[in-house]
Amino acid sequence: DLPAAADELQIATLLERRGLTDEEATARYGRDVFALSRELFRRLPPRPVQEPPPGTTTPRSRAARLLSHGPLYAVPSLVYPAVLVALGGPAL
Repeated sequence: DLPAAADELQIATLLERRGLTDEEATARYGRDVFALSRELFRRLPPRPVQEPPPGTTTPRSRAARLLSHGPLYAVPSLVYPAVLVALGGPAL
């Protein structure tokens, strides 16, 4: 049971965690653990691209939302002096 691997290093980690050493990999397969993991990763079927569930934000929309907070937080510092001048008090 092999989970979907992100890259060949994750496969190498999994092999070593399950007890496969370089010596054992070389004796059984003729390659060290990293060469074996590269070959295994190459042979794995491609991972399906997962679409985000409906209603979730994309990285671009999340970045736009976060960047819009700057001007939003600046509004009070721009409006406050104008309101004080309009009310007759010192602006700063």
